[in-house]
Formats: sequence, C-alpha cells, structure tokens
Amino acid sequence: MDTPSIPALQAQIDQVSADIERQKELLKKLERTKSLLQRQLNDLRDPIARLPLELSSDIFMQCLPAYLGPGSRIPRLFLKICNSWTDIALSTPALWARMSFYLPRPRGFQELLKLWFQRSGGQPLHISVTGLMDDDVAAIVWESSSRLERLEFSAGEKDETESGDSDESDSDSDSDDLESWDIWGSAQPRPLPLLQSLVICGREDLKLESLPFVQLLRKSPNLSELILRDVEFDAGVGVDAEKLFLPNLRRLILDYDVKCDDNADEYDMLTFISAPHLQTLGLSAEGTLYYDWRVNSFLHRSELRLQELIIKDDDTEDADELYDLLALVPTLTRLELEYPKPNIMGDLLSRLAETPSTILPSLQTLRIPCLLSHFSGFPCTVKPGAHENHVPRHPPIHVRIA
Repeated sequence: MDTPSIPALQAQIDQVSADIERQKELLKKLERTKSLLQRQLNDLRDPIARLPLELSSDIFMQCLPAYLGPGSRIPRLFLKICNSWTDIALSTPALWARMSFYLPRPRGFQELLKLWFQRSGGQPLHISVTGLMDDDVAAIVWESSSRLERLEFSAGEKDETESGDSDESDSDSDSDDLESWDIWGSAQPRPLPLLQSLVICGREDLKLESLPFVQLLRKSPNLSELILRDVEFDAGVGVDAEKLFLPNLRRLILDYDVKCDDNADEYDMLTFISAPHLQTLGLSAEGTLYYDWRVNSFLHRSELRLQELIIKDDDTEDADELYDLLALVPTLTRLELEYPKPNIMGDLLSRLAETPSTILPSLQTLRIPCLLSHFSGFPCTVKPGAHENHVPRHPPIHVRIA
C-alpha cells in the first residue's frame, strides 16, 4: 500500500476542516431557528401577552428591585424571553428610567448608554454611577440633565493590582491615576430643574473639585436631599463663595469614615449653605463635632427647625459635649446615635426620663444602631415621669436598638 503524499494528506485535512466549518454554520443556523421557535412558543403559552399593555407594563415595573445595582439584569432580561415580552419592555419607558453601571467600561459602551436613554423616553431619570466618568460618558449623562431626578456618584474602589506600566487595559479611562475628580467632566454645566436627590461617595485617594460641585448645587433649585460620604474637596468648599440658597433642601448627610485633610474640612459646607426648611441633618463626630464653630453656627440659625438629627460617634466619652449640641436643636422629634459609648447612653436615657425633661422636650424616637451586647440592659421604651398631678407631659419616647 502506497504511503499518502504530503500534498494528499494536506488536501484531506483541508477538506475535513471545510466540512467542520460548514457543520458549525449549520449548527448556528439551527440554534437561531430553535431560539425563534422557542420565542414563538413562549408567546403562545404566555398569559402576560394576552393582558392589556397597561397591566403587563405594571407587572414588569413591580419586578424592578428596590435598589437597582450595577449587576442587575432587569430590565434587559425581559428582552430575552419572547417577542411579546420584548414589545412590552420597549413600550414601557419607565422600565429604562433607572440605570446603574460601573466604570470604566469597554469601548462601545457609550452607544449602549445612548440606546438606554432613548428607551426611557421623557421619563425622569435615576442614575447611579460607580467609577469616574470619562468625558464621553459624562457628555451623554449631562445631555439629559433636564430629566435627572436622582443622581448617585461613587468613586468606587481603587484597583491596587493596576500599575502605570501595564498596557493590558482596554478601557477608555485611566481615572485611577487622577488626584482630583470633576463630576461634570468636559461637559458644560446645565440646569437640573428636576433633581431632588444627590448622593456622592468619595475615595481616600481622590479629591472632589469643589467649584464644579458648587455649580451643580446652584443649578439644582429643587434639591431636597444631599448626601456626601467620605468626600474630600480639593479646596475648602464654600471659602470665598457666595451664599448658596437651597430652599427645598430637607435632608443633609455629611458622613465620613475616613479622616479628611485639615485644609479641606468636612464641615466647611455648613458655612455657606442656607437651607431654611432643613428637617434632617446627619453628621460624623470625628472627635471635633461638638465644639466645631461651623456646626454650632449652622445650628444657631433661627430659621432652622430640625426634626431629625443623626450623629455617628464612637469616640466621645463626655456626655456634656453631646448635651451642649442637643440644646441647639430643641425641636427634634427623632435622634439617632450610631455607636455611642455605653456611659453616655445610660446618662442620656436617664435625662430623657426626667420630668420635666431637661433636653429635647419634643423627642419621640431615639434610634441606636449599635452592638446589642453593649446595651442589652436598656429598656425599649422610656416613659417620662409625671408631675404632681400625674398627667404625662409628653408621649413615651420609643427607643430602638438595632
């Protein structure tokens, strides 16, 4: 038997390879046909397809999670079930009015983001961004500024595995190398007439540029909630700035787990904000809260009638410092103390039980997020005593230890 020649063997291999490719193409065609048939079958079986659009849209809306995280598959999952579900999802703009995503993303993400915005129609937008926006993404987001109702910006976590010598990344952004953070990017600031809630979470190695931040606040006349977590500014925010009037601000939270530089104090904002209708104020003590002149000056303003005060403090051991601060807000109905010292809590509960109460006469709720083992002996309700005629001066104060 003759040994096959090299050209003959190569020709056989080429023929088999061509057959394999044809079978692969046939398999892909069969997979597509199966998918189309499955979608048609799902259409016939699906009861939702027989419902009025208003009702089926409402059912889809109920499927949205309370918090739409960057990993959520809703509403994109609706596009993969059947033709009817795709039609319902694309006919329900409110499904696409909430979006959450991580940055940086591979090239081409901008087109997907534009498509998402288009699907949202004219609905008010809730957007959550984790990571620093490059100029292209920022331009797309701010182009719809007139529809933005809630914004959440988080600087995200710095990837410690990245180095300046690596060229393996395929992203459009090298934001982790930045020392400052401009939330506008290269976009021109535009009015945000619908913006009600703004949440910004910083990062220890980044500083938020204060001027663009102040511009954003000035262009948000209906802002009702402002939350800053671990945000350090590149310069003292409010220094030499015109007073910022926020007539609709109801909730202001300044939360810091990391210590800011002395040149960018977290309380500077209180010196230039005027919020006459503020109801909730949250502050981190960091050992300086109770005697900081900015805090005291802010609370001394006669127009403030705070209803809720949230204090994060696991350092202070002097109860008198706490009482001096609480004396500035006699209108409080709700007080939340995060991780207070046990001795402070014992003294505070005793004073609240006095009649007449020497502090916070209108207080109704005291919430204590803490370790239960620290306060296992405390009652859940502190009932103020009565005066000589045994008529209670105010309702019981409900204490919740969580």
